[in-house]
Amino acid sequence: MQTSVTPPRKTELARQMLAPGQRQLPPALRALLITVDGKRDAQELQRLGRGLGLGDDGLSRLVDQGLVELPRPPRPAELPMGPASASASASASASASASASASASASASASASASAPAPAPASASASASASASVSVSSASAIQAVDAEEVAEAAAMARQAQARAKRLVATKFFALDLVTRMLAGREGELRDLVRQVDTESRFQEWVNHCCERIEAHADAERAAKFRDSVGQTLAAG
Repeated sequence: MQTSVTPPRKTELARQMLAPGQRQLPPALRALLITVDGKRDAQELQRLGRGLGLGDDGLSRLVDQGLVELPRPPRPAELPMGPASASASASASASASASASASASASASASASASAPAPAPASASASASASASVSVSSASAIQAVDAEEVAEAAAMARQAQARAKRLVATKFFALDLVTRMLAGREGELRDLVRQVDTESRFQEWVNHCCERIEAHADAERAAKFRDSVGQTLAAG
């Protein structure tokens, strides 16, 4: 059976960077870091990064800064044993079981003849109880922080999905508008828009459209195109 690959996880440095009052990371990169919850795999995190406008290298930037650790490659599966090896292993196992039984009998006899251990001092019991109380308090605090991070990550993920849907809708609107303005001379722009998957790339594509519109018409029509597309993207 193959070992399952563990999803990316936050490092201790990441938890420090996400502590209340810490805003050292850019908002989009911080949002992506929050969504690293040990459940989402690298592909899903990369999709969320693109939705946040980080492109394809958002997750790798977090790894390079020591904020996220990627899973190690799974260990190769053990090879099955042949009939001779299985027989030898069974014999060795039976021999080991017999030795263990003899050792257990000797141990039980020695334990019966030994005296019962003295009770632990009262001070040691009190110290152990206090230590257990501190451990429980620390665990509760960590769970509270994790719950807040999960809630914030879920909200960021929903926002990223909404922005991705809004970008797709705006792409269709902009392509339809530039087709009308260029009257069938938008073939190259139609090919380029297929490569747009982030807002930054979309803005670059809009710039290309404005240049073409200005060349075939005038700067005023190019400005109207930019304003219409910008309002559609902002309105969602």
